[in-house]
Amino acid sequence: MLANLAYNPQFGWYIKNINFGETLSKEYVCSLLVDCGADEKWVNDVWSSLTRIMSLPFSQVGLGQMIKEKNKAVALYRTEWKSPDDRVILYSLYKFSEICENYKQFTLTRLLDTSVESAGISPTQIFGLNRETMEKILNGLTFNYPDLIEARFTLGLDNITLKSDKTANEILNELF
Repeated sequence: MLANLAYNPQFGWYIKNINFGETLSKEYVCSLLVDCGADEKWVNDVWSSLTRIMSLPFSQVGLGQMIKEKNKAVALYRTEWKSPDDRVILYSLYKFSEICENYKQFTLTRLLDTSVESAGISPTQIFGLNRETMEKILNGLTFNYPDLIEARFTLGLDNITLKSDKTANEILNELF
């Protein structure tokens, strides 16, 4: 679900602007929203929505958690997905590809580079996955789903090829 929510404007903003491993106060997050063009009148509503959403299990897969004082959310802390499901990452790669005009070849270096402007949002950015974790996942996916993906990490190259013309939804239906 988070892979799809990442393409919602509000969630996309959050994923692209809130870094992993940093505690950010409500005031700071609200000021970031205003700096990005949000109306000051509704940033508190956005904060309230984040508070409700982070009380759901999404907090475990890369969204983060609220820090509360006396039952009031005063800050947030974004945490990476500690035990990612390879199939979710494969689906996220196909979703990324679709949004990027069905571009089927890319590098892990590109997926890790958050400074690249793109319509697609990398699974590394959605779920907070580092190079080592992604290499393990991609190697496992290559072994378990050779008709869908091939990843190679040799001689300093890090190529990823999505091998099917299936849509992300077709991949989702096939995997789950």
